Amino acid sequence: MYFYDDKHEANFAKMVERFPLSKNDNEYKVVCYVIAHSEIFEKATR
Repeated sequence: MYFYDDKHEANFAKMVERFPLSKNDNEYKVVCYVIAHSEIFEKATR
């Protein structure tokens, strides 16, 4: 999996912990990946 930067990767790990279904469900994993992008993550996790 390609991450934009280290922060994107760290945010993704946080999202996967927050939504454990993403460990087995690729649709959840994709959503976590997109939301983990730094610009989106800051707004989505307020």
